[in-house]
Amino acid sequence: MASVEKATQDCTIVRVAKQPLAECRSSDSFVGLLAVDRAGSVIQHMQRSDGENCAYSVYGYAPLPRAHLALGFNGEQLEPSTDRYWLGQGYRKYDSRLMRFLSPDRISPLGAGGLNAYGYCTGDPVNYSDPSGRMRDWVAFLLYRKKLASIRSHLKMVERRLEVENEKYYKRLERFDKESTKQNHKRVSKTIDKHNQAQKELADVQEQEKRYKYKKARARYPGHTEDALHKKLLEKRGWNIGAAELQRIATAVRSY
Repeated sequence: MASVEKATQDCTIVRVAKQPLAECRSSDSFVGLLAVDRAGSVIQHMQRSDGENCAYSVYGYAPLPRAHLALGFNGEQLEPSTDRYWLGQGYRKYDSRLMRFLSPDRISPLGAGGLNAYGYCTGDPVNYSDPSGRMRDWVAFLLYRKKLASIRSHLKMVERRLEVENEKYYKRLERFDKESTKQNHKRVSKTIDKHNQAQKELADVQEQEKRYKYKKARARYPGHTEDALHKKLLEKRGWNIGAAELQRIATAVRSY
Protein backbone atom coordinates (compact mmCIF):
# COMPACT_ATOMS: atom_id res chain seq x y z
CA MET A 1 0.00 0.00 0.00
CA ALA A 2 1.50 3.31 -1.07
CA SER A 3 1.65 6.35 1.19
CA VAL A 4 2.58 9.93 0.37
CA GLU A 5 4.30 12.32 2.78
CA LYS A 6 5.35 15.93 2.47
CA ALA A 7 9.10 16.14 3.11
CA THR A 8 9.03 19.91 2.60
CA GLN A 9 6.56 22.43 1.19
CA ASP A 10 7.99 21.71 -2.25
CA CYS A 11 8.84 17.99 -2.05
CA THR A 12 6.73 14.82 -1.83
CA ILE A 13 7.94 11.30 -1.00
CA VAL A 14 6.03 8.22 -2.20
CA ARG A 15 6.50 5.09 -0.05
CA VAL A 16 5.34 1.50 0.06
CA ALA A 17 5.36 0.30 3.69
CA LYS A 18 8.63 1.78 4.96
CA GLN A 19 10.49 1.89 1.63
CA PRO A 20 10.71 5.20 -0.27
CA LEU A 21 9.97 4.67 -3.97
CA ALA A 22 9.98 8.10 -5.54
CA GLU A 23 10.61 11.76 -4.86
CA CYS A 24 8.74 14.58 -6.61
CA ARG A 25 9.39 18.32 -6.54
CA SER A 26 6.96 20.88 -7.86
CA SER A 27 9.44 23.77 -8.18
CA ASP A 28 11.65 22.22 -10.91
CA SER A 29 9.33 19.35 -12.02
CA PHE A 30 11.81 16.81 -10.66
CA VAL A 31 10.52 13.22 -10.51
CA GLY A 32 13.00 10.51 -9.51
CA LEU A 33 12.71 6.82 -8.68
CA LEU A 34 14.73 5.87 -5.60
CA ALA A 35 16.74 2.74 -4.81
CA VAL A 36 17.63 2.14 -1.15
CA ASP A 37 19.76 -0.33 0.80
CA ARG A 38 18.62 -2.39 3.80
CA ALA A 39 19.14 0.55 6.16
CA GLY A 40 16.95 2.81 4.01
CA SER A 41 19.81 4.95 2.65
CA VAL A 42 19.16 6.28 -0.84
CA ILE A 43 21.89 4.72 -3.01
CA GLN A 44 20.52 5.57 -6.46
CA HIS A 45 17.92 7.76 -8.11
CA MET A 46 16.71 7.51 -11.69
CA GLN A 47 15.07 10.18 -13.82
CA ARG A 48 13.64 10.01 -17.31
CA SER A 49 16.98 10.35 -19.09
CA ASP A 50 19.68 9.71 -16.51
CA GLY A 51 20.37 8.92 -12.89
CA GLU A 52 22.98 9.10 -10.18
CA ASN A 53 24.52 6.69 -7.66
CA CYS A 54 25.05 7.71 -4.05
CA ALA A 55 27.75 6.34 -1.73
CA TYR A 56 28.13 7.04 1.99
CA SER A 57 30.80 6.68 4.61
CA VAL A 58 29.88 4.56 7.64
CA TYR A 59 28.76 7.76 9.39
CA GLY A 60 26.65 8.86 6.44
CA TYR A 61 28.85 11.39 4.66
CA ALA A 62 28.31 11.47 0.89
CA PRO A 63 31.22 13.30 -0.79
CA LEU A 64 29.67 13.34 -4.27
CA PRO A 65 27.04 16.00 -5.01
CA ARG A 66 23.48 14.73 -5.21
CA ALA A 67 20.56 16.23 -7.08
CA HIS A 68 19.29 17.95 -3.92
CA LEU A 69 17.40 14.86 -2.79
CA ALA A 70 15.24 15.22 0.30
CA LEU A 71 16.28 11.80 1.68
CA GLY A 72 19.78 10.51 2.30
CA PHE A 73 21.58 8.39 4.87
CA ASN A 74 19.31 5.83 6.63
CA GLY A 75 16.37 7.36 4.80
CA GLU A 76 16.53 10.49 6.96
CA GLN A 77 15.54 13.91 5.66
CA LEU A 78 18.50 15.99 4.52
CA GLU A 79 18.79 19.75 4.94
CA PRO A 80 20.08 20.85 1.50
CA SER A 81 21.62 24.16 2.58
CA THR A 82 23.89 22.59 5.24
CA ASP A 83 24.02 18.93 4.13
CA ARG A 84 23.03 17.91 7.67
CA TYR A 85 20.21 15.84 9.13
CA TRP A 86 17.57 16.90 11.62
CA LEU A 87 16.90 13.72 13.62
CA GLY A 88 14.00 13.06 15.97
CA GLN A 89 11.67 15.44 14.10
CA GLY A 90 14.01 18.35 14.72
CA TYR A 91 15.31 17.28 18.14
CA ARG A 92 19.02 17.46 17.17
CA LYS A 93 21.08 18.22 14.09
CA TYR A 94 23.55 15.56 12.96
CA ASP A 95 26.64 16.37 10.87
CA SER A 96 27.88 13.35 8.90
CA ARG A 97 31.19 15.06 8.07
CA LEU A 98 32.03 15.61 11.73
CA MET A 99 30.46 12.22 12.60
CA ARG A 100 28.67 13.74 15.59
CA PHE A 101 25.68 15.78 16.72
CA LEU A 102 25.94 19.54 17.01
CA SER A 103 24.15 19.76 20.36
CA PRO A 104 24.31 17.58 23.49
CA ASP A 105 21.80 14.89 24.36
CA ARG A 106 19.60 15.51 27.42
CA ILE A 107 19.82 11.83 28.45
CA SER A 108 23.63 11.77 28.45
CA PRO A 109 26.06 11.07 30.04
CA LEU A 110 24.34 9.15 32.85
CA GLY A 111 21.26 7.96 30.92
CA ALA A 112 20.63 5.73 27.90
CA GLY A 113 22.24 8.26 25.55
CA GLY A 114 25.73 7.05 26.54
CA LEU A 115 28.79 8.77 27.96
CA ASN A 116 29.39 10.90 24.86
CA ALA A 117 26.57 13.46 24.69
CA TYR A 118 27.48 14.31 21.07
CA GLY A 119 28.21 10.77 19.80
CA TYR A 120 26.21 9.08 17.06
CA CYS A 121 25.03 5.47 17.76
CA THR A 122 27.65 5.19 20.53
CA GLY A 123 30.33 4.77 17.85
CA ASP A 124 28.66 1.87 15.96
CA PRO A 125 26.76 3.29 12.94
CA VAL A 126 27.23 0.04 10.96
CA ASN A 127 24.94 -2.04 13.16
CA TYR A 128 22.64 0.68 14.50
CA SER A 129 20.83 3.86 13.51
CA ASP A 130 19.46 6.75 15.57
CA PRO A 131 16.21 8.08 14.03
CA SER A 132 15.14 9.66 17.33
CA GLY A 133 18.34 11.68 17.83
CA ARG A 134 18.41 10.47 21.43
CA MET A 135 19.83 6.94 21.42
CA ARG A 136 20.50 4.16 18.96
CA ASP A 137 17.38 2.25 18.01
CA TRP A 138 18.00 -1.10 19.73
CA VAL A 139 19.07 0.62 22.96
CA ALA A 140 15.83 2.62 22.83
CA PHE A 141 13.81 -0.57 22.43
CA LEU A 142 15.50 -2.21 25.45
CA LEU A 143 15.14 0.95 27.53
CA TYR A 144 11.42 1.28 26.79
CA ARG A 145 10.88 -2.43 27.45
CA LYS A 146 12.54 -2.08 30.87
CA LYS A 147 10.53 1.06 31.65
CA LEU A 148 7.33 -0.69 30.57
CA ALA A 149 8.05 -3.62 32.92
CA SER A 150 8.52 -1.14 35.79
CA ILE A 151 5.26 0.65 34.93
CA ARG A 152 3.33 -2.62 34.80
CA SER A 153 4.70 -3.63 38.19
CA HIS A 154 3.57 -0.28 39.60
CA LEU A 155 0.20 -0.72 37.87
CA LYS A 156 -0.43 -4.02 39.69
CA MET A 157 0.47 -2.38 43.00
CA VAL A 158 -1.97 0.51 42.41
CA GLU A 159 -4.73 -1.89 41.32
CA ARG A 160 -4.24 -3.89 44.53
CA ARG A 161 -4.35 -0.68 46.63
CA LEU A 162 -7.58 0.31 44.89
CA GLU A 163 -9.10 -3.06 45.76
CA VAL A 164 -8.11 -2.58 49.42
CA GLU A 165 -9.64 0.91 49.49
CA ASN A 166 -12.86 -0.47 47.95
CA GLU A 167 -13.10 -3.12 50.64
CA LYS A 168 -12.48 -0.53 53.37
CA TYR A 169 -15.09 1.79 51.86
CA TYR A 170 -17.87 -0.82 51.87
CA LYS A 171 -17.03 -1.96 55.42
CA ARG A 172 -16.98 1.61 56.79
CA LEU A 173 -20.12 2.53 54.87
CA GLU A 174 -21.87 -0.48 56.41
CA ARG A 175 -20.68 0.59 59.85
CA PHE A 176 -21.87 4.15 59.21
CA ASP A 177 -25.33 2.88 58.22
CA LYS A 178 -25.55 1.07 61.57
CA GLU A 179 -24.03 3.91 63.64
CA SER A 180 -24.29 7.34 62.03
CA THR A 181 -21.67 8.92 64.27
CA LYS A 182 -19.38 11.80 63.38
CA GLN A 183 -16.33 9.58 63.72
CA ASN A 184 -17.72 6.97 61.32
CA HIS A 185 -18.60 9.74 58.83
CA LYS A 186 -14.97 11.00 58.95
CA ARG A 187 -13.71 7.49 58.32
CA VAL A 188 -15.96 7.10 55.27
CA SER A 189 -14.87 10.51 53.91
CA LYS A 190 -11.20 9.66 54.43
CA THR A 191 -11.64 6.32 52.63
CA ILE A 192 -13.39 8.05 49.71
CA ASP A 193 -10.46 10.49 49.38
CA LYS A 194 -7.94 7.64 49.38
CA HIS A 195 -10.04 5.72 46.86
CA ASN A 196 -10.19 8.74 44.53
CA GLN A 197 -6.43 9.28 44.82
CA ALA A 198 -5.76 5.62 43.97
CA GLN A 199 -8.18 5.81 41.04
CA LYS A 200 -6.47 8.94 39.68
CA GLU A 201 -3.03 7.32 40.08
CA LEU A 202 -4.32 4.21 38.30
CA ALA A 203 -5.50 6.32 35.34
CA ASP A 204 -2.11 8.11 35.20
CA VAL A 205 -0.15 4.84 35.27
CA GLN A 206 -2.42 3.30 32.62
CA GLU A 207 -1.75 6.31 30.38
CA GLN A 208 2.00 5.94 30.96
CA GLU A 209 1.75 2.27 30.03
CA LYS A 210 0.02 3.11 26.73
CA ARG A 211 2.60 5.76 25.85
CA TYR A 212 5.63 3.60 26.64
CA LYS A 213 4.05 0.67 24.84
CA TYR A 214 3.80 2.91 21.77
CA LYS A 215 7.37 4.17 22.23
CA LYS A 216 8.63 0.59 22.47
CA ALA A 217 6.79 -0.37 19.27
CA ARG A 218 8.19 2.68 17.46
CA ALA A 219 11.72 1.77 18.59
CA ARG A 220 11.20 -1.85 17.51
CA TYR A 221 10.07 -0.83 14.00
CA PRO A 222 12.10 2.36 13.36
CA GLY A 223 11.72 2.20 9.57
CA HIS A 224 7.92 2.11 9.59
CA THR A 225 5.91 5.18 8.71
CA GLU A 226 3.30 6.20 11.27
CA ASP A 227 0.47 4.77 9.12
CA ALA A 228 2.27 1.46 8.63
CA LEU A 229 3.10 1.23 12.34
CA HIS A 230 -0.49 1.95 13.36
CA LYS A 231 -1.81 -0.68 10.95
CA LYS A 232 0.63 -3.24 12.41
CA LEU A 233 -0.29 -2.39 16.01
CA LEU A 234 -4.04 -2.49 15.40
CA GLU A 235 -3.66 -6.02 14.03
CA LYS A 236 -1.85 -7.19 17.18
CA ARG A 237 -4.01 -8.82 19.86
CA GLY A 238 -2.23 -7.20 22.80
CA TRP A 239 -3.32 -3.63 22.01
CA ASN A 240 -7.12 -3.88 22.27
CA ILE A 241 -7.67 -0.21 21.42
CA GLY A 242 -9.27 1.55 18.48
CA ALA A 243 -7.67 3.64 15.76
CA ALA A 244 -8.79 6.93 17.34
CA GLU A 245 -7.23 6.05 20.72
CA LEU A 246 -4.00 4.94 19.04
CA GLN A 247 -3.83 8.23 17.14
CA ARG A 248 -4.36 10.13 20.41
CA ILE A 249 -1.48 8.25 22.06
CA ALA A 250 0.79 8.88 19.05
CA THR A 251 -0.02 12.61 19.15
CA ALA A 252 0.69 12.73 22.90
CA VAL A 253 4.06 10.98 22.43
CA ARG A 254 5.02 13.33 19.57
CA SER A 255 4.13 16.46 21.50
CA TYR A 256 6.04 15.37 24.63
